[in-house]
Amino acid sequence: MTSTVISPAVLKQKFIQSSSPTHLGLAVSATEQCNFRCTYCYEDFEIGEMSDATYTALKLFVAKRMPQLKSFTLSWFGGEPLLALDKTVDFTRYCNDLAAQYGVRMPRATMPTNASALTPKNLVALVDAGVRHFMISLDGQADAHNQTRKTIGGKPTFDRVYRNLLAVRACRTEQPFEILLRLHLHENNIASQLALAEQLSADFAADSRFDILPIAVGDFGGAPVKSLALLRSNSDSIKGEIYRRFGRGNQAAAQEEWDVCYAAKWNHLFIRPDGRISKCTSALNRADNDIGRLLENGEIEFDEQKALLWGFGFQTGKKNDLDCPFFDKPQEQTPIRFYSKTTLLENTAALEFAPAREANNGPVVTSAVAENNLPVIS
Repeated sequence: MTSTVISPAVLKQKFIQSSSPTHLGLAVSATEQCNFRCTYCYEDFEIGEMSDATYTALKLFVAKRMPQLKSFTLSWFGGEPLLALDKTVDFTRYCNDLAAQYGVRMPRATMPTNASALTPKNLVALVDAGVRHFMISLDGQADAHNQTRKTIGGKPTFDRVYRNLLAVRACRTEQPFEILLRLHLHENNIASQLALAEQLSADFAADSRFDILPIAVGDFGGAPVKSLALLRSNSDSIKGEIYRRFGRGNQAAAQEEWDVCYAAKWNHLFIRPDGRISKCTSALNRADNDIGRLLENGEIEFDEQKALLWGFGFQTGKKNDLDCPFFDKPQEQTPIRFYSKTTLLENTAALEFAPAREANNGPVVTSAVAENNLPVIS
C-alpha cells in the first residue's frame, strides 16, 4: 500500500510538536476491566483497577512535571473508564487544578466509554471535573448492535446505551461537552448503520453537542475479531451515505488539521493500571509496547530506544507511519542514535531540522546544543 510522503515543512513542525519537552500528553487507564464483551475487542481484561499506591505515584509524577510544562493533555482509556469513576473524576480535577496553578494550558479531557453508566449524574460529575469529550460506539440499530456489543454475560446493550444518550441530551451543564458517536462498520451491519443514521438524525442532529464518525472495524489482534466480516471494499461511499442520512458531516473533523498519532509522539505516554508505561493503547500485549514503568516516588524509568521506535515515521516521512504506527512499526533496531543521556521529558532545547540525507532518504534532526541530550535521527 502506498503512503503519502509528508512535506519537509510539515514534518519539521510535527516533529517539534511531538518531541517538545514543554508539552506532556497522558493517556491513563484507571482499570482494564469492562462490563462489555464486544466481539472485535482485542483486550484480555486481566488487569483490574489501579491500586492506591500506583494512583499516588501517578499524581506525584504529574505534580513534578507540571511546573515545567506549557501544555498538558489528558485522555482516558480502559477497559471501561466509568468502572473507576471516582479515580477518573478525582485525577481529572487534580490535573486541572495543577494546570491552573502553574499557568499550563490544559484542553478538555477525553474519554471513550460504552455509555452503560453514562447517566446524567455521572456526566455532570465528569464534565465538572474537566472530562468534556466522550466517544461512544454504536454498531447499528438494536438488531446489529446487540450481535457485537454484548455485556459480559452475553446480554444486549443497545437499549440501555441509547436510553442514556437520550437522557444526557437533556442535560444542561455549566461547562459545554461533546459526544462523538462512533458508528462501527463491518460487512454485516451496513444496512443497520444506514437506518441508525436516520434515527440519530431525528434524535441528535439538531444538537451541536452530538456528532458522528463512521469508522470501519479493524483487526488489532485477538481471536474474536477473526470471525467478523471486516469491510472488503472502500468504505468512503458508505460513510458518505451515513453522513447524508444524518444530515451533516463531522463538524470537528472538518475543522481539525492533520496530526500525528499519539503513540508516535515522544512526549506522550500511556499509563496502565499496574503502573506499566506504554505508547499504544491498541497493542496492549505486545512486548515492544512495554517501554517502562511508573515508580512509587513519582519518577519513571523507561527504555528510550523502545519509546523512540514508535516514532519511526519521522524517519520514513510517510503519513501512514505517523497516522498509525501499530501495523508497520519495525520490531528491530533502527538507526536512531542518542547523546549520552536521553531526557526527552525533562529538558528544553532549541531544535534544528535539516533536510533529508540521500543515504537513507529520511529526516535528520539535530540538537542545537549537544548538552540538551535530545535524540538524533540520522
